[in-house]
Amino acid sequence: MMQRTPYSFSILRYIHDITSEEFINVGIVLAAHDRSFIYAKINTNYGRAKKIFPTLNSENYKKRLKSVQSLIDSMAVRDQHSLQFSSENPLPGVLKHVLARDDSSLQWSTTKSGLSKDLYDTLNSLYTRYVVKFEKAVVDNKKKDEDIWREFKGELEKRHLIKFLTPTTISSSDDSVRFDHAWKNGIWHCFEPISFDLSSASSIKEKAHKWLGQISSVAEGADEEFAVYFLAGKPVESDLHDAYKQALGILKKSSKVQVFEEDDATEFSLSFEKRVKKHQLEDHS
Repeated sequence: MMQRTPYSFSILRYIHDITSEEFINVGIVLAAHDRSFIYAKINTNYGRAKKIFPTLNSENYKKRLKSVQSLIDSMAVRDQHSLQFSSENPLPGVLKHVLARDDSSLQWSTTKSGLSKDLYDTLNSLYTRYVVKFEKAVVDNKKKDEDIWREFKGELEKRHLIKFLTPTTISSSDDSVRFDHAWKNGIWHCFEPISFDLSSASSIKEKAHKWLGQISSVAEGADEEFAVYFLAGKPVESDLHDAYKQALGILKKSSKVQVFEEDDATEFSLSFEKRVKKHQLEDHS
């Protein structure tokens, strides 16, 4: 029979309002006396916390949690006996070195114990059970491309312009890109909603690079002339606004591209209305 190792663990909690005592679990610390083992998994993603506590200072929140992770990581490679690993339940003493129990917004839960066949697997299981179980719901609440289109569509509907739009596919000899909303006036004017309400700066820029690559791939040798109007939605998190601006810069590297942001929805629809009216007058002249 595989030997089981006794361990103890504590949950790191973020308490936004000490008076109401509402909290979310943000990390797990696990220690095993017999193995001189201490490791932590701290969730520095602030999406769920920001949704629950809208006044959260995201930058400070993430910085503090990274600090806790760093401190425990350093304990894992030092002589743990200097951190009170001599007792049978070392965790409470060790955690005092990381975060004192006071009225701050980060607090440890009471310690719990168990037996483990694999301490790393146990740490991951506890992290999943207590910390990230509800993360997916937050991700699903982010704005999608279709949400951005809905905002622009409302302005276009006010001016009875939706009827002029049709799907089209721009093709070259070895590639093609489909657009669900396009209008032809000599060339194809392709309107593409693109949400940058993502979870990280890298994913925001990656999405921009992907679209730039697709446009560039069909631009040379396309079967018809075209222009692309990206209708961009910015991330809710202010910490990601710099990455969003960089993403818009990436898109604009193509001469085929113009970008309209959410706040420009009215301006965009007015501009499109003028183009349509001008085209209709030319057809009747």
